[in-house]
Amino acid sequence: MPRMMTPKEWRERELDLLTVIEQSLDERGYVPTVREICAGVGLSVGTVHNNMARMQRAKLIDWDRWKQRTLQVTELGDKLYQESMEERQREHDNEKQHYRR
Repeated sequence: MPRMMTPKEWRERELDLLTVIEQSLDERGYVPTVREICAGVGLSVGTVHNNMARMQRAKLIDWDRWKQRTLQVTELGDKLYQESMEERQREHDNEKQHYRR
């Protein structure tokens, strides 16, 4: 039986998926397919589908799994993504300061 993910692990997984989605939007101007998301995070189609369904229930994304490229990041999902990017930047800046000493 697979091990249950902790809330922190779920949050990291959600952020990984949101990062792939947001990067596709920034770089190409449209959302990735599920298979492209799978390639971006290194997970199977089934796992990504399950995670995206969970994210939809959490109101982080809106998505019709039966149609291509219907994925949309909600305002809540975008806020979570932006906050995580700011946190990662702060961590990066702190590491740079630590190595300068």
